[in-house]
Amino acid sequence: MFKELKQKWQKRPKRKQRISYGRKIRYNWNVIESLNLDFGITRDNCFVDNNGYLRRRSDNRLCHRDIAYTHVYRRGSFNNKFSVYDVHHKDGDKFNNDPYNLEIVFREDHELEHGKILYEDGIKYIKLVPANRHRKQTRKAILIGGKRGAWYPKSQLITRNGQIYATEWIVKRKNSWN
Repeated sequence: MFKELKQKWQKRPKRKQRISYGRKIRYNWNVIESLNLDFGITRDNCFVDNNGYLRRRSDNRLCHRDIAYTHVYRRGSFNNKFSVYDVHHKDGDKFNNDPYNLEIVFREDHELEHGKILYEDGIKYIKLVPANRHRKQTRKAILIGGKRGAWYPKSQLITRNGQIYATEWIVKRKNSWN
């Protein structure tokens, strides 16, 4: 009897949205489709990109931006074009594209909220991310001790909460050299 119960529980589908097997990540589309049932997001017309966001197969557009445009931006009173804004998931779940979970914010406010930029004594600092060899490297990426890394002068670097930040002007200057 115990073996039968164990087998039943092993056969039950997991409710997790992503299951990691080493480097390959598999997504539970039953959960994703149930969260986005009202917006026509299915396995057939959408896919998950490298950053973990849902994209439409037909035109490669981000699904949450389309939903935010039709259900939040058009009904609100915003002064600027939609392309100026970022869409923020309030609960942090990239698959929950409910309009009540989506918030339209300015790009700089969004980066401040996620810790990508930092202001200290009136100076803007940009977070430097260690480069990942398996993903596309961002322009701000650095390799610490590697061959392809960008090296910044120590006078322009600060460390906060275990993260390395560089002043905005030195990041722009390094990117113009590439």
